[in-house]
Amino acid sequence: MINEEFYEQIYEEYFDKTYNFIKSGLSDDIEKEIDMLDKTLETLYKSQGDDWIGRGELALIKSNATIASIEVIKSELVEKIKSRVI
Repeated sequence: MINEEFYEQIYEEYFDKTYNFIKSGLSDDIEKEIDMLDKTLETLYKSQGDDWIGRGELALIKSNATIASIEVIKSELVEKIKSRVI
């Protein structure tokens, strides 16, 4: 059995890689980017529970990290829009 520390390391690595990759490709059209992130999240959430082929714990951890990083970016963009309105 793989230890919890290893799983945390994988989670953090995938979170950071996904976060940095997506942030580096964002355009100035925040509404468009939020829409794109929503569609990506919808797809990821749908496939998250589809483990009938036995992807295993490691794949689930990578998926969870990817989803979490996209959710963080989306929240940051929503806050950016809110700060424009105020």
